[in-house]
Amino acid sequence: MANFKSMRKTVQSKAICLVMGVLVILATSATCFATNGYMPISASVAGHGVVGAGIADVPNAMGGVANPGGLAFTGTQTDAGFGFFMPSRKVTITGAPSGALGSVPLAPGEHKSGNNFFVVPSYGKTWKKTDDTVIGFSFCGNGGMNTEYGNEIFAPGMNPTNTTPVGVNLAQMCFATSYAKKINEKHGLGIALLTPVQMFRAQGLQAFGGASSDPTALTNNGTEMSFGVGFRVGYMGEITDKLNIGISYMSDVKMSEFDDYAGLFAEQGDFDIPGGITVGIKYEIDDAFKFLFDYQKINYGGVNSISNPMMPNMMGSQLGDDDGAGFGWEDQDIYKFGLVWKKDEKLTYRIGYSCASQIIPTSETMFNILAPATIRKHAGFGVSKKLTEKKILHMAVSRAFGETVDGSNLTDPGQDIAIYMDQWKVSVGYTWLY
Repeated sequence: MANFKSMRKTVQSKAICLVMGVLVILATSATCFATNGYMPISASVAGHGVVGAGIADVPNAMGGVANPGGLAFTGTQTDAGFGFFMPSRKVTITGAPSGALGSVPLAPGEHKSGNNFFVVPSYGKTWKKTDDTVIGFSFCGNGGMNTEYGNEIFAPGMNPTNTTPVGVNLAQMCFATSYAKKINEKHGLGIALLTPVQMFRAQGLQAFGGASSDPTALTNNGTEMSFGVGFRVGYMGEITDKLNIGISYMSDVKMSEFDDYAGLFAEQGDFDIPGGITVGIKYEIDDAFKFLFDYQKINYGGVNSISNPMMPNMMGSQLGDDDGAGFGWEDQDIYKFGLVWKKDEKLTYRIGYSCASQIIPTSETMFNILAPATIRKHAGFGVSKKLTEKKILHMAVSRAFGETVDGSNLTDPGQDIAIYMDQWKVSVGYTWLY
């Protein structure tokens, strides 16, 4: 019997290692176009059902990338999941090109992006070391953006050397190593070391060669990787027997530069990950229902390559300069609401809704053809089923409602640019308790 138990543990250990390996492979080959700007609405499948609400209710091992303070109240467990992400992106151009010297005219009509299906993995593991300390490791798709238009999106003759699709591909994966400790039975603090990895590729952007500080490092240089280090700190505590609060702060993450795209991104290829803060509450309505509310702020304005406006920057600087044109994104404020219903000991249902500020001003639609992150509103539904005392299955689906941002081609003001996106996401996950 002892040999059988030892063999079973070995098989389980190898199976978990295999799962982790598959997740890492997917993480470094798949790209998601996340929803709050380019950041994900939730790290875990359970959180996906309430569209990311629950910073004061961290029931799983993914807390390191959400609120490491909540990990103090978890035990030894494993959480793994996959999200199947289906975005739809398009741009509509109206108005004929002027032919003016120095303009970058676009071809009138509707242009749809390809690549409408992505797989996004997540994995978390916690170990309860003592009665009041927990350590953890987790990773998930931190965000990304992907577009692929036909090369006919530029007006005829504007980009004659381009024979490839036009678009970008950014994928970010965040690894978190966490330590959490209970201050007492009702309050916990945690810190996570964040070590993100990101990949980027641009193609078909030769039309902007004259505006680049280094046209050889602008486009069509393949996929390049970037690495960085940051941290997240968090607190979760019980204020009354019905009310919990949670706070999580993420630093800006300094990433190594994309040298192959130093003529595209501001600050010679810099593309850091913006930090932010989330605060929230969990209110236990009764034994069956709990209400969740979060407020999240993402500091996109702190990253020049993301926040620098197209104009007037293109008039005084070139792409890749410190003041080179970027996407013009503004900081984002997000409000998340969730309701969790524990129907019985085996079934738990979740619904959620979130709304956010628009990060893309109408003046910035030209460059945001490549990153039409127009989404502001999400709705979600999820269910968890306890299969045994130590195994739980999770499923969730969310809808990001389509939204259009309408502006003009600042290099050719007679043209109107309307960028649009909507999304579906379906997630499946599993929890092992030990």
